[in-house]
Amino acid sequence: MLKNARIEAIILFLGDLLSLFAGLWLALFIRYYAAPELINFETHLLAFFPVFLFSFLVWFISGLYQKSTLLPAEGVSSILLNAQAVNAIFSAAFFYLVPVPGIAPKTILFFYIVLSTLFMFLWRYSLSGLFFAEKPVKAILVASENIRQEFESALKEHGVKNILILAFVNPEAPDFQRSFAGALKDNPRSKVIADCSHPIFSSVCLDLAPDLADRGLIDVVRLYEVIFDRVPLFDLGTGKLLEDAIVAESVWYAFGKRILDFIISLPLAVVFLILLPFVILAIKLESRGDVFITQERMGRFKKPIKVYKLRTMNFMEDSHWLGENGSNKVTSVGRVLRRLSIDEMPQMWNILRGELSFIGPRSDISGLAKRLSENIPGYDIRYAVTPGITGWAQINQQYSPGNISPQSIEETKIRLAYDLFYIKRRSLGLDLVIALKTLRILLSRAGL
Repeated sequence: MLKNARIEAIILFLGDLLSLFAGLWLALFIRYYAAPELINFETHLLAFFPVFLFSFLVWFISGLYQKSTLLPAEGVSSILLNAQAVNAIFSAAFFYLVPVPGIAPKTILFFYIVLSTLFMFLWRYSLSGLFFAEKPVKAILVASENIRQEFESALKEHGVKNILILAFVNPEAPDFQRSFAGALKDNPRSKVIADCSHPIFSSVCLDLAPDLADRGLIDVVRLYEVIFDRVPLFDLGTGKLLEDAIVAESVWYAFGKRILDFIISLPLAVVFLILLPFVILAIKLESRGDVFITQERMGRFKKPIKVYKLRTMNFMEDSHWLGENGSNKVTSVGRVLRRLSIDEMPQMWNILRGELSFIGPRSDISGLAKRLSENIPGYDIRYAVTPGITGWAQINQQYSPGNISPQSIEETKIRLAYDLFYIKRRSLGLDLVIALKTLRILLSRAGL
């Protein structure tokens, strides 16, 4: 089926690392007109180690290891060039501020940047095709009509072209067993993608176990999560999802997450205090009213909490979800504050108090939370964990231009699908990925 994206990212990482090693070795060769001795190469490798680490951080934040860029694709070249420009500036500044005895990195650094960039281009555009090229997978889909519609719509929406659905069989149809046997006979080489939790399919597949084992049986829910990084909407109201999502956090994860919150929120709180006088002046010059607003939001286990924000609209935004109607619009200053997420920075206080986490499902205003809970099955599952300022949904869900948060029930269902995916798979590693990708989003909004 689809290759594991994590394995592909690891392969790309190893190729990029080899590109850095090769770039440094060849730079030394050009600089000294001879192959560098092992001791000399090790000395330079140790000196360049911080540069290597920074390079990988920049590449990750730039998106060179996300699914859309695992394969050679349009836009990768510009991403790589921009990232290498940042790396070149950092490298030059690093060796200027932290001189290393015994090496003269100026000429070497120039050749290193040029050569490592060239090797990465060659790796990603030529060699990577040897690993990632694969033929389209032909499959029979066994699921209810609503699952079929959502799965095929998601494949089309995300441009997934390496899964071809040759036949569809509905387990709820009266002649399901005969239709399924016929589909297997007509498509002898196809795999089976099925709703494995469906009771009718489960009973029928026992009789066809040998054939299914030979073909390969793939659970449609699991496949959906692997491809789209969210739970499927058709799974939202099921008990199986509740069972998978409500898993007690380990003591080590809870402790590590709390430490991560402090590491992130304390520096941001200091930055906010420095910016605060200028922000207060800008808000007061544009419109009358309070600088800060207080909102009642839903915390963990649906416990109400008070959240503090900077005012970004003409009037107070309270817990009743006034919205951006004709009389209550976002101010010019507020638009900038929202774009850079500065309006959220007073919530560092809530994080330090433990009411919020930096990473988690976004907390809802109480009035909105009640409305969504009444209209979306399984919505309250997201309150099983501490809500956050940024999360898996915020870095993955795409909105129309100018729309940076869910504005409809349908958009909120998609957000919930991402939130539940995070709840099922939450870990310190995933939290760190979200933090870095959030940084990338903020830098792109700032035009950096």
